[in-house]
Amino acid sequence: AQNVRTDNPIIEPGKWQHIVNVYNTDTNRAYIYLNGNLVKEQDVTEGVLDGGTYNLRIGWKYNVLDFFKGSMDEMRTVSYTHLK
Repeated sequence: AQNVRTDNPIIEPGKWQHIVNVYNTDTNRAYIYLNGNLVKEQDVTEGVLDGGTYNLRIGWKYNVLDFFKGSMDEMRTVSYTHLK
């Protein structure tokens, strides 16, 4: 599995924020949006969401026992294409 994350923290404590992670299977690129603005774009060279045995983890640093300290509301995982 491969981590897709921003270089620096983007969460502002005490403020509502909308965060979206998009993975494009055609281009093998991942995108992170914060409040509608692209904050990270990255090539994904290892399998992501490919039906393997890896778990999807949100708010957790890979290989480190450091978890997001706060609350999350309205979490959703979808698998579809949105056409404008």
